[in-house]
Amino acid sequence: MPARSRTSPPPEIQPYLTQIGDALTGMAKGEDHQGALYGALDRAMRAAASLANPVAGMSRWTTFEASFGQIIGENVKALREEAGWTQAQLAEAMTRLGFDWKRITMAEAEAASRRVTYEELVGLAVLFGVPVVELLIPSEAPNDTTLLAWNTGDLTASTVLELLIGSGGALGRGGLAWRAAARAAGRPRGMKDWRPAADLWRTRRSSSGAQYGTDAPGKES
Repeated sequence: MPARSRTSPPPEIQPYLTQIGDALTGMAKGEDHQGALYGALDRAMRAAASLANPVAGMSRWTTFEASFGQIIGENVKALREEAGWTQAQLAEAMTRLGFDWKRITMAEAEAASRRVTYEELVGLAVLFGVPVVELLIPSEAPNDTTLLAWNTGDLTASTVLELLIGSGGALGRGGLAWRAAARAAGRPRGMKDWRPAADLWRTRRSSSGAQYGTDAPGKES
């Protein structure tokens, strides 16, 4: 009987299948990976639906409920990819800040299979040059809206933002000239910026033509 040829999963789905496998492996060891498993399953289903029928798939899977851990993981991953950094590079940068992170630590944080402490959250914000709050706000990207899963009902990004900074508050940009982040990174004056922020904000500036993070000299942000 001739052997059947196996077709590899589409590249759009493969990362989520890996996350599902990692979550199941962790759960088999008695670890709590239920949130990561549900998140990976939802993303895999949305990706598959979009591939099968781009129009119907994208219109059907418009929302995704997530925990704060999943929101942080998705936001960090998006920023890392926008900066063009690997998980290993970002883990090394976290180590320079005093956190003992390995590539697997970074992968677990992005998959929400590992809880990110508040100190680590601040460290990630420092590296990317973005306010800490930005890492906690659900995505509102077209066809990929995320809602915070809450006991009394899912919360939108605007509601989460208001809860974090108050009614009528404004979220600052951050950026390369954001001195608070540079100081927290321990970068001496005149030293080349070694953070992913250098690549992240340079990419944003070149893609939009706008100036990001241009605090006036002497201004403390």
